Amino acid sequence: MQNICSFALFELIMSAKAFFAEKTINLETYQLMSETEKLSFVQRQMATRFGEGYIKGVHEFDTILILNEIITLNQVAGVLKYGPDVRALAKFFWNSCVNDETRKLYERQVRAAALILSVFPSSREFEGIVNDLKNEIESQEARFYDVKPDYLAVAQYLFDQLSEGDNFIISQGASECHQLFLKYLKQSKAVSKFQTSLKSLNDTPSLAMRMIRQWISAFIKEIDQPHFTNYADEVAALLFYGDYTEINVKKVSLSKTLEGLKGSHNVIEDGKYNLHLNNFFKKLSGYTKVDALAFEQLAALKKRLSENYRNELRLHEFKPRVLSSFVRNKLIDTVYFPLIGNNLAKQIGTAGENKRTDLMGLLLLVSPPGYGKRP
Repeated sequence: MQNICSFALFELIMSAKAFFAEKTINLETYQLMSETEKLSFVQRQMATRFGEGYIKGVHEFDTILILNEIITLNQVAGVLKYGPDVRALAKFFWNSCVNDETRKLYERQVRAAALILSVFPSSREFEGIVNDLKNEIESQEARFYDVKPDYLAVAQYLFDQLSEGDNFIISQGASECHQLFLKYLKQSKAVSKFQTSLKSLNDTPSLAMRMIRQWISAFIKEIDQPHFTNYADEVAALLFYGDYTEINVKKVSLSKTLEGLKGSHNVIEDGKYNLHLNNFFKKLSGYTKVDALAFEQLAALKKRLSENYRNELRLHEFKPRVLSSFVRNKLIDTVYFPLIGNNLAKQIGTAGENKRTDLMGLLLLVSPPGYGKRP
């Protein structure tokens, strides 16, 4: 039940996010709603999605709490709403995978699109540029990841970042990890060892990035600060390109502790949930691409197996049916009138043989068998 509930919660939030994207309701309109109107909006989304494990009186309230905070954090975060791994890959692609001519071409296109967006913020005319970037990134895949990255997210981030300027924004977490790592190397007198390990890989940037990530991962384990793990890629890119400057660090909080949640889940303790924007979107993406898909496939498989088993058992043969001899929904002139007419004709002697009228069916019509009378 817990897995179904967690799926339902994330799927419901995804549904709300899709509504914003499809312009069925825009973000500004949602934010101007009262809490009652927001609740009604979310409940309408629940009403159309049967069989997904929603619990009325629980999921709609939790969804509103989480969704409201996501919107707030998303607006404050700016380009930091994209995860460190996405931003690191975009930086690597931009600096190591394209030539100067291609880079300048994209810069001109993005800056022109940024001017359009400054006048028409809701325009989607720039999607062609994002798709071109995605295809370019995918063709120049950087192989220092253990899993396949989200190329579309990388392209969208790169578009947003270039729209704001050439300098790549640095998250506060990556800044702290970067400074601590350099300090640790100096204290351990390991700076030369670090540089030596990279010298032979200068001609293969992807392998150099991978090597730096290994250094960062070992450092994080050594100082026992697992929360820095999320920033390993971003720190690796900072060290590889050596472009760290304090002015590019954006000091904003991407996390918030929510209280008053009603749902039951292993990440919720005493109604409290620690929401981190990047981690949430990463988990949400996993639910959408893996869990939700598997859930729908399971439901379809169960339905198909049930139908096949029902056909094997021939359950349809056990359904109650009306006897073929039973008269229903037919006009009286096609059933009863012939009986009455023939009987009456015989009584007045205008048709048939001279027989007793009580054998001809009139009595059967008036008082059928089984009621103490015989035809």
